[in-house]
Amino acid sequence: MKIDYADIVLLNAELKRRDTRYHVSYKDENTVCIEPPGECCMTDDRKMNAMKCIEDYYKKRDIEVYFSEDGLYFTCSERNC
Repeated sequence: MKIDYADIVLLNAELKRRDTRYHVSYKDENTVCIEPPGECCMTDDRKMNAMKCIEDYYKKRDIEVYFSEDGLYFTCSERNC
């Protein structure tokens, strides 16, 4: 599923509001790169909060999020009801 630029902007605002210190950017039109904070700020809690924030954002729109094994990328697809 193609990911809109507006979603990247809104996700970054929400990640900042939740103080995750994570940032997202395009890898390509279907894949988003999750950029972790500097090494001194990287914790499992922050990573889990960032992933939860992304899932919550798309859940409101009935969109499923799929994270890569390393947690550095995600893609989306519409939920099949």
